Amino acid sequence: MFSLESVCEPLKTSITLKAARAEGMAVVEKLNEREEAYEALLEAERPGPANKMLKRRLDGLGMDTRGKAFVVELAQGTTRRKMLLDYIIGLSSRIPTEKMQPEVRIIIRMAVYQMRYMDKVPDRAAVDEAVKLAKKKGFGHVSGFVNGVLRNVGRQGPLPLPGDLAQRLSLEHSYPSWIVEYLIKNFGPQRAELVCKAGSERPMITLCPNMLKTTAEDLALRLSGEGMEAHLEEGSVTVAKAGEIAASKAYAEGLFHVMDRSSAACAWALDPQKGETIADVCAAPGGKSFLCAMLMGNEGRIMSMDKDKRRVDEMGRQAKRLGIRIIEAGVRNALEPLEEIYDRVLVDAPCSGFGVASRKPDVKYGKSMKDVKSLAELQKGILGASCQGLKAGGRLVYSVCTYTVEECEEVSRWAVENLPLSLEEEKRIWPGDGWDGFYIARFAKR
Repeated sequence: MFSLESVCEPLKTSITLKAARAEGMAVVEKLNEREEAYEALLEAERPGPANKMLKRRLDGLGMDTRGKAFVVELAQGTTRRKMLLDYIIGLSSRIPTEKMQPEVRIIIRMAVYQMRYMDKVPDRAAVDEAVKLAKKKGFGHVSGFVNGVLRNVGRQGPLPLPGDLAQRLSLEHSYPSWIVEYLIKNFGPQRAELVCKAGSERPMITLCPNMLKTTAEDLALRLSGEGMEAHLEEGSVTVAKAGEIAASKAYAEGLFHVMDRSSAACAWALDPQKGETIADVCAAPGGKSFLCAMLMGNEGRIMSMDKDKRRVDEMGRQAKRLGIRIIEAGVRNALEPLEEIYDRVLVDAPCSGFGVASRKPDVKYGKSMKDVKSLAELQKGILGASCQGLKAGGRLVYSVCTYTVEECEEVSRWAVENLPLSLEEEKRIWPGDGWDGFYIARFAKR
């Protein structure tokens, strides 16, 4: 997933948007934003997570926070609504989207997303900039086609949707049909609709207050004082615009880190105590470790591990920004048995990620039930290795940001049957209303 800091890096030039417009630069600036989104989406057509592609495009851009926010919204939104956008385009094009050149298809998708979902972008501007982008990228010979399709889209009335529930949810919320059918079969039609709807919406931006330095109430007041739209939400703070966060003085002072409430619930379930030793075996980007350190009053020891050295280094930097002294960030494969004995172990395992589809829209595409089952085996392996480092009577929390039975209840059942663990509590958090989808289970070692 792209880092918030990369999205929020301040502009390194003194030219403001207002001044740029006065100098006749508005078209170039907006075209650059759309071009960056286009390049990110084009890269995402190749194998690999789309959010990481987007991060690579954003890192080092000489663009202000508003410009980066535009790029993120356009690239992520186009991915989030991809299947519906193709359906809309198909109603206005004589050529099916699957037969279009990838570059042309992306340009048209982006324009339709702006027309349908970005209220501040006039339809005319979306169409004109799409035509210009097509010409700039060497597709001037089809610029008339691009223009015609988009103008037809602009004249469309209400969308005709299938009567069959599974087909409608798949199309309306851009979910592969197998996921929709799985949800309906396992959780019923009402839950399936709620989950699909949540996954197709823009996510809330949630901040976890640094309890070593402030409270949620004081943080909300502080951010409001800096001109942000901040709201209290059950012990956390939500803000309206990501672009404002990393540039704030409160961020520089380490008063918060970005973390969804569902992720925070994992740390609360672990219930770490002052003076204890904690292992967070799949820790990056570090939010749960940071909250554990706060709950421990910065007293004790937390080993925050991940196999990606770059992410481990970033965890260390963020811990320092927050004033956390008890975290030791290290590179480690979670399938290797823990060498020390810990009071508590947190296993936030790699998973299908369907519960965070609104934040990482690419997770919906390109997976199958075979992948889910393979991930479940990986999760079992990590649990087995982690259990070896847990003291008798210690607590282990297993969490995944998904809702498949195979990765949730079935893994917990396997753990009870094959490891010296007793299940104390398990719960699902469904995506929606500002929460990511999560499964959390707490075990005690026998």
